[in-house]
Amino acid sequence: MTANEVALQLDHVTVRVRDGDESLTILDGVDLDARRGEMVTVTGRSGSGKSTLLAVAGLLRQPTSGDVIIDGQRASSLTARQRSRVRRDHVAFVHQFAQLFPSLRAIEQLELVAHIRGELDDRARRRARELLGELGLGDHLDRLPAQLSGGERQRVAIARALMAHPSVVLADEPTSALDPARARQVMEALADETRRREVATIVVIHDPTHLELADRNLELMDGRLHMAQLERA
Repeated sequence: MTANEVALQLDHVTVRVRDGDESLTILDGVDLDARRGEMVTVTGRSGSGKSTLLAVAGLLRQPTSGDVIIDGQRASSLTARQRSRVRRDHVAFVHQFAQLFPSLRAIEQLELVAHIRGELDDRARRRARELLGELGLGDHLDRLPAQLSGGERQRVAIARALMAHPSVVLADEPTSALDPARARQVMEALADETRRREVATIVVIHDPTHLELADRNLELMDGRLHMAQLERA
């Protein structure tokens, strides 16, 4: 795939759950196309279904109806094992907290990804250094998580997410535990790497302060996605 091609598509996705004797609709016929090189933010009140949206998009949860297409692969046509392979090879997650291994240095956090995939070689080590350098951490390769600030830890997490060449990055409230300055740094890093690496990035955020960094801003309300504001020119 090349820049501007659709990497992630939600095709009329609906998620319903039982709520006592009733059925509760969390997502109601959601459609979304996310293209390579594009960062899309999703806002919405607490409990609106933002995390459910990411779980479905990342093939961690199957919708009640509708489908998810990642790099042209329609999830409904895949076995559970095949879905796991697509998730492993094409999707990366950035969480609210960095979830770094406390005993591994920053560079080792990334090298572990390559090791798990059986790809740890000189090229992978160079890629790890390159990613951390792009994110302003070139002087922090040998630091442990405890020696990094909260924003630095999140930037390591972003670099780690990109280590396996994903098509799609899904970030769930990655700035909620940070002060405004570090939150800005993390959002700028996500935006920069989205365009540099030509991935499709969906960022769920509670604080709308940095919406101008995204290509599109959507709001999840009553189970549906709506434009939060005009797209950036």
